[in-house]
Amino acid sequence: MAIFNKQNDLTIASLKENLIAIKYCLSYDKSSINQTEHGCLGIPATILMCSIIDTIGSYYRGSESIIQIDDADYKIKCAEEHFYILNHMAYFNMNLSMETIKDFYSTYRSKLTHNSSLPAHNYLYFDKNQEQSFHVDNNKKITQINLHSLSGRVDRATDEFIYHLGIATFSEQHKVSKELKDSAKNNSIPIMSLPSPSGFTHYDEYLKTDNKFF
Repeated sequence: MAIFNKQNDLTIASLKENLIAIKYCLSYDKSSINQTEHGCLGIPATILMCSIIDTIGSYYRGSESIIQIDDADYKIKCAEEHFYILNHMAYFNMNLSMETIKDFYSTYRSKLTHNSSLPAHNYLYFDKNQEQSFHVDNNKKITQINLHSLSGRVDRATDEFIYHLGIATFSEQHKVSKELKDSAKNNSIPIMSLPSPSGFTHYDEYLKTDNKFF
């Protein structure tokens, strides 16, 4: 990982690393190490895709951007609403119902992230021949996710978001900017004392090191 002067640059690098990790997970063949298992590393791939969706949505929290859901206008006001970004025309443009968005957030994103599990009758699968990302039941809740299709959508949305991040200048009043600033640590541990630091955004500290980073 590199050294970054701007927070946006670190976010861009993080998103690109996540995309690489997702591709690795989806191309991995579990049968290569255990012949009784088949398929890819679907759970970590899904967690990483949800993290990217969360990230993109977080940059629109508190903004004036309008997102259409069920023929109504919404703004992203809190963290639980980050997944509204799935209907944003510039990124995913999935035209999902509110029930489906909430189910994706609570059942797949939250259960996999916090419990490393899924409730019964919720499935992940990989099919290159299908364009549909979500299969929903009569209650508009997700029963199956096609990881191949969803990863393609995440790929395209991330490329678009990275482009916007590259040209954007967020004010100090931007929600994410304020949260990151408020979370900054006092420099209690000198960076140059770390054996292999993986990246940070304070350039002055970088100048004190031997510049060995990844």
